Parts: sequence; C-alpha cells; structure tokens
Amino acid sequence: MEQQLQVAQEERNELIKTLLEMRQELDTLRNRPVPCPTPQPCPMENLQQGPRQRRMPKVAVPQPFTGKMSELDAFETACYMYMQGHKDEFEDEDAKIIWILSYLQGGTALKWREVAIKSMMEGEQVFEDAKELLETIRKTFGDPNEEDTHVFQITTMVQGDKTADEHVQDFKIAAHGSGYVGTPLIYEFKRSLNKGLREWLNNLEHRPITIKDWYNEAMQLDRQWRQARTEEKMFGSYRNMTKPQGATGTNTNKVPQGPQQQLAWKPFWQKGQQAVQGGNPSPKRDPNAMEVDRARRPPLVCFKCRKPGHMA
Repeated sequence: MEQQLQVAQEERNELIKTLLEMRQELDTLRNRPVPCPTPQPCPMENLQQGPRQRRMPKVAVPQPFTGKMSELDAFETACYMYMQGHKDEFEDEDAKIIWILSYLQGGTALKWREVAIKSMMEGEQVFEDAKELLETIRKTFGDPNEEDTHVFQITTMVQGDKTADEHVQDFKIAAHGSGYVGTPLIYEFKRSLNKGLREWLNNLEHRPITIKDWYNEAMQLDRQWRQARTEEKMFGSYRNMTKPQGATGTNTNKVPQGPQQQLAWKPFWQKGQQAVQGGNPSPKRDPNAMEVDRARRPPLVCFKCRKPGHMA
C-alpha cells in the first residue's frame, strides 16, 4: 500500500513539473512580439501606378545588301533608322555589328562579309562600333567620285514626263553632295524644268527667292496644271453637244476638225451608238429615196413561168 502511494506521489510530481514547464513556455510565447503581415499591393494599383511598358515603334528592317552602289544609300539609312528605333534590342556595339553584317547577302558584299567574320573569329577587333562598320562599307562599295557623279547628274537632269513632285525629289538627291548652293543651284533647277513650267514660273508677279521657294512653287503650279488638264478631259465631252437642225432640214452644227476633236455628249440610252470621229458627218438619207429606187426597178417576173405580176 505504501509503495502504491509512493508511485502515485512520484507521478503527481512529474505531472506538476510538466505543467509548470508548459506554463512557462506559454508565457514566453505570449511575451514574444508577433510580426505584422506585409500588406500585399492590389493588382489594379500596380497597373495604375507602376511604370508602363515601353512600346517600340514598328521600323522596317533593311533590305539585303548585295554590294551594288545604287543600293548603298537605302541600306545605310534603313540600318540607322532601325537601330535608333530599337535601341533596347542591342546590348552593345558588338550586337549592332553582327546585326548589320547579317544583312550583307549575295554578290561581292557576301564575300566581303565572310572575310570580316573570319577575322573576328580569330580574335581580331575589326570594327570599333557600328558607325565605323557603316563607314567602311561606304568606302568599300560607295562611289569613289561621289561629288563628280552628283555634279554630272544635276547638270544633265531634265523633268521630262515626271511630275514636279517626282522631279524635285530626284533633284534634291542629286544636289546633296554636289557642291551647288544658292544662285547656281536655282539656275540648274530652272534649266531642268519643262519649258512651259519654267516660263510660268518666270512670269509670276512675285518670283520665288530661295531654292525652297522654287521647289514649292514648281510643285504647286504643276499640280494645278495637271488638275486642270484632267478636268478638261472630264468636261470636254459636254462642249460639243449637237445643236437642233434648222427649218430647211440642213444640219447647221459644224463638227470641229483635227485630232483634238472630242466626242459629242449623248444620253445614257444612246451610249451604244458611235459618235462621229473626225471629218464631216455623212449626210442623212432622204426619206423619199426608197420610193425613187422602187420606181426604177423592173416589174416582178416569176422565175418559173416567166410571167409578170407574181412570184413563185
């Protein structure tokens, strides 16, 4: 009996000890500061307050360059435009150099690229940056006598069948790098224009002064002349409307002669009829001509019995 009491006393002491330890641990947890949860930002607030994603403009890539001198200017300007519009796509100058070299395709440009790539693979620094690469391409494939070529173009250029807008753009390209400025450039531009347009410009009350003024006046007058010419073709058919005939039955309307004659206007229900083109119109047939012809015919004769008055 005493042993059982002793065992129960020991178990009681162990339980009290465990209870005290648990109470102490609980007090420790209560006194420890609890960190506040970090507030999560609202997704809509991120969309409104966060930095907007930059949208790159759409710039056309350059056409492959084959080494032809006529393609060099377009290739160089296309490369410059794309690299300026897509700066984020190029990490450094080496990326720009590789990108430009990738568009040297075909012809002598492809062979020149292969030599440059092999030198770069061997560890040689062929080009410092993209600007030096484009300058090297121009020296290699460009016109060695660019100024003389521009002078020849600007002194032999004529407008011909081109509109003034097209001619002005061609003249600007030739004038760039030719060394012509001021009055000499104006005289070459006037010489290159068609005679009619040049006389029209010279007869203006307030003549242009600068070369830019000459460009603008020439294009404006040429547009007006071409618009008037189109309207003449459109409305010219209404000028030659047929006049009513006189009391005597003769046609008093005179049809104009020459190659510039235009077709007379007709209502839509007579569009299928052909109008008179060139020369005098054929006279109308007399309505009594049929009776005269009938009177001149011989009497009808049967081809079987050969008797007049009837037909078989």
